[in-house]
Amino acid sequence: MKTRMLAMLLLCLPALAMAQNEDQMQRMMEQARKAQVCMEKIDRGELEAMARNAEQMEAEIQSLCAAGKRDEAHSVGMKFGLEMSRSAVAKEMRQCSEMMAGAMAGMGSSFMPGMEFPSLEEMKDEHICDAY
Repeated sequence: MKTRMLAMLLLCLPALAMAQNEDQMQRMMEQARKAQVCMEKIDRGELEAMARNAEQMEAEIQSLCAAGKRDEAHSVGMKFGLEMSRSAVAKEMRQCSEMMAGAMAGMGSSFMPGMEFPSLEEMKDEHICDAY
């Protein structure tokens, strides 16, 4: 009798594991959907303006670096980075990305390694001109 029960349990284990995986997948899909809805709410005009400003700032910083004005370039870059991080669009994007991170949490490892933003401390320790 015990052997039959053990056999039945072993036969049912893959089904139980599959049900748990399906439930986890459903939760991940729901989180991803919420993140997508969140991203769709971000004003595209503001996002494009932010991208244009970043491109202009990058050109200015590269120019300062090329001219040997490393301290000025670093100061300008830090100020711009701080302003950008405090913008309403950046805050919205962070909220949406947190939702996406929640969706990817069940995958066991970082979804996109190396794609996280550096902290202010990390930015202070590395010179902006060294990135060009």
